[in-house]
Amino acid sequence: MTRQPYFRWLGPTAIAPPKDGTFRLLSVNLVSDEPDNGGKYVVVERQDKQSLYSKSSRSPTIPVREQIDTKAQSYAENLPPPPKSLYKLFNDKMANFLPYLPHDIFEERLADGVISECLLFAMASLAERMAANSRKEYDSIGEENDKSQDNTEGTDEISLAEKYAEAAKRLIIPHLSCPSVEIVFALLLIAYCEFGDDRDSGLWSWSGMAIRMCYDLGLQKANTNEPDSWFSRNVFWSVVCLDRLISCGTGRATTIPDSVIEYELQPRWVKDSDGKSRSDPFPYLCKLLLIVGKVSNYLNSCAESDAQKLMYNSKIGHPLSRSQIDMIEKFSAFQQEVSDFYTNLPPDLLFDVQNFQCFAKIKCSPVFLLLHIWNQALVLAVHQPSLVYPKCQLDITGLDQYPHAELTGSGAISIADMVTFADLIEPDSFLANPFLSQPIFMAACASLTLRFSLRAPYQSQPIYKLERTYNTCRQTLNRMETIWRGISWHSRTLDSLAASEPDVDLTINSKVYVTTKDLGVVRRASVDEATRDWLAGEIRGRQVDDIYGMFIAGTIDGGVGNNQYETSPSSTGTEPRSDGFHDIGNRLNENGMMLFDSPQPTSNTTLIEEIFKIF
Repeated sequence: MTRQPYFRWLGPTAIAPPKDGTFRLLSVNLVSDEPDNGGKYVVVERQDKQSLYSKSSRSPTIPVREQIDTKAQSYAENLPPPPKSLYKLFNDKMANFLPYLPHDIFEERLADGVISECLLFAMASLAERMAANSRKEYDSIGEENDKSQDNTEGTDEISLAEKYAEAAKRLIIPHLSCPSVEIVFALLLIAYCEFGDDRDSGLWSWSGMAIRMCYDLGLQKANTNEPDSWFSRNVFWSVVCLDRLISCGTGRATTIPDSVIEYELQPRWVKDSDGKSRSDPFPYLCKLLLIVGKVSNYLNSCAESDAQKLMYNSKIGHPLSRSQIDMIEKFSAFQQEVSDFYTNLPPDLLFDVQNFQCFAKIKCSPVFLLLHIWNQALVLAVHQPSLVYPKCQLDITGLDQYPHAELTGSGAISIADMVTFADLIEPDSFLANPFLSQPIFMAACASLTLRFSLRAPYQSQPIYKLERTYNTCRQTLNRMETIWRGISWHSRTLDSLAASEPDVDLTINSKVYVTTKDLGVVRRASVDEATRDWLAGEIRGRQVDDIYGMFIAGTIDGGVGNNQYETSPSSTGTEPRSDGFHDIGNRLNENGMMLFDSPQPTSNTTLIEEIFKIF
């Protein structure tokens, strides 16, 4: 196995926007699925910065995981069908915000054997995450349980949820040439699976395929003649919702513009435990997320120029320009739109104890909670974007320029209170939906930023409330991360913000694994020419820590540039040359994988010169 760095383009509203520019260095662990080595691999961990500069690191101390079997190619062939209980669990926990077929129709088609296996495996993968979490909580109170299916953090065993997801991905590939609403839904669920396995780029790509297939089928068109139009509209709007959530989380423009959507979901009803009709929260969630998409699109567009700032008053001693006045008017319109949305909610959709309990009984509490927490987060974003996006230059800093600080603080506190209440009644209300993490993250950022800004004559009571809000949000994200590993971005970014670090390094201790049969990629393990050329231009005048990371990762190896290392066919290792570095320990393990010691640069200038030689 080797560490493969790569760059992602992230905008201002992203969970972890880059400190400088628009590209963030990330990394994944490439695992060779080579038949010769029986699917075994060795993990090479990146070392910390002290070890990079330490003279004593000549003898490598490479943390090596136990060799494990990763025969992913046999998942689809040898994995038995998932138990039907997982489909019921999916419908109970997730179908309220990922609607497709009504339960009775699903059961009928399942009995007839006419539901796609790739969809069933994708549903089982998501449901297994919830089931595995329940088993872990069951174990935590001292009960015995079969650990073989437990996805405990830190274990080397591949979880059953990952196996189901891999089977779904392998089965769905041929159907990309035969589109259907069912396959769109399967692609959507696989995207959720990718986020669960902390493969954010996989989330982006699989959701993108779902979007493209929606266009291919014309699901955005107002065609009511189809017999299954109700089901197809459910799927399409689930895709639209994910598009808006990803757009906000990556700082990118929405892929499905509002202008191409020819219809909206009409209000509909669900039956409560007493047989009475209640408003279904899902159509209202769709409307709210359309506003989220518009706000995030505008924030990302107006932050593209460093000269553009969002100024809410003229007391700073500078006159407002025409563009700044336009921004103020735009945000005033957003604020009014969010206010009108909440005002027009039906009474049975307002957040209170009775309504939440009713929705919990009919297994709709996740979508109900998602609706209200995103509404509160949107209030934060349209009134004080610099608090929920503290890493972006979106506003005037300093509490004196925060005219909505009280509103922002109360909004963040409301989110924490909602989560706390939900935890008492139905914890799966927030555990079942990974994208509830975004508004919780925004509330944590707002409370933390306000806490840092408070100073005399503020009393301790507001400070205590903000600290409690932050701790509640942080602990909630920790619990969600045990099910959805992609939330690690949120957690690590918050920790960096709380420590007042200038930036967060998401390449350290990366647990993202990608198994591939493409040995050319594994052997080369290097950035492509376009990225290399871009990096060569960007490195001048910038710190070289990221470049050290690329050497540690093994992306600049014997197959790149000047071919520094020559490998004897009869040898299991080589002696490295020292070209500007002290003993770059480039060795081969028994499976032919590169292992790297820590480079010892003589100076930054020498390092950059050597990099340019390679590039």
